[in-house]
Amino acid sequence: MGSLACAIPVAPLGMGIATFVLPNKFDKEAKNMGVGAFIMGCIGISEGAIPFAIRDPRRAIVCNVIGSAVAGALGGAMGVQDAAAHGGPIVAVLGAVPYGVQTLYYFIAAAAGVAVTSLIYIF
Repeated sequence: MGSLACAIPVAPLGMGIATFVLPNKFDKEAKNMGVGAFIMGCIGISEGAIPFAIRDPRRAIVCNVIGSAVAGALGGAMGVQDAAAHGGPIVAVLGAVPYGVQTLYYFIAAAAGVAVTSLIYIF
């Protein structure tokens, strides 16, 4: 579950952050979708990325898969654990990921995946 918890928020957070970082590349509707995706990603709801995948499936799906794979691989390599059948930063904050170094590893893995997703999607 640790790898899964790291990968779950990557797609919506990545899409949301992409709309914040370079807002001039997105129309008003996409910017609004980005806000919703970011909020959903924070609580582990990966469906926030679906509107982006519907609008631009080739780019969005590839970006999301690559970024989520990075996060999951890093989480697995660092031995992240998750006691809840859920993911997203909310599980780390509420203690499903053991506090301490595990929480740090969780956020490193998730942040790396989000960065990869956002950067690939932007460029």
